[in-house]
Amino acid sequence: MSIHIDVQALQHGFVTEPQKVQLFSNLNLNLNAGESLSIMGESGAGKSTLLAILAGLLQPDGGKVLYKDAKQNHMPLDKRQVAKKQGFIFQQFHLLPELNAIQNVAFPLMLKGDKHAMDKSQVWLNKVGLKEKASRPVNKLSGGEQQRLAIARAFINEPQLVFADEPSGSLDYKTAENIHDLMFECCSDSGATLIVVTHDSKLAQLCGVQSQLKNGELVLL
Repeated sequence: MSIHIDVQALQHGFVTEPQKVQLFSNLNLNLNAGESLSIMGESGAGKSTLLAILAGLLQPDGGKVLYKDAKQNHMPLDKRQVAKKQGFIFQQFHLLPELNAIQNVAFPLMLKGDKHAMDKSQVWLNKVGLKEKASRPVNKLSGGEQQRLAIARAFINEPQLVFADEPSGSLDYKTAENIHDLMFECCSDSGATLIVVTHDSKLAQLCGVQSQLKNGELVLL
């Protein structure tokens, strides 16, 4: 499955007494399967909210987010189909402290009852350079190592859509560069469509499609 995203007249806002703040009123986007999109903008512009809507985690007030199979003449896809093909990478790694490194990566497959979850997890640990740290508690790993672990967990399900929210925001410059390279390499290998929210202009420029969320509109740069 190769997923194309079509966003039509998206509307969303929130209420803060005594008024409603409108984040977007007519936001449109077409993103081809396998492309990478960066979303920049000022704090409070609604970048993370937009990411959550695109990922199907938040219902918009109006408009549509359509997912289409690029290999099947853009046949519309059910959101449940799409949910099975998503991966997420966050600034805060959201690892499970009670599990070690290999168990954290394997966790999404363990939930599905995959008997080969641990073997697949080991393969991904090798890919992200953590082969020797499979049994290490996550609190004994550096920030960069924890984010590598989070990337491995995001890709173990072989996602076709990957959503990243400030994936290197808490890392030092050199570690962040390594994480960027790894993330794009994994997307390239899997053919996944990547959407990144970031304040980092260098990370944004690595994406094939760059945009800025401003005054409720997504402006392509």
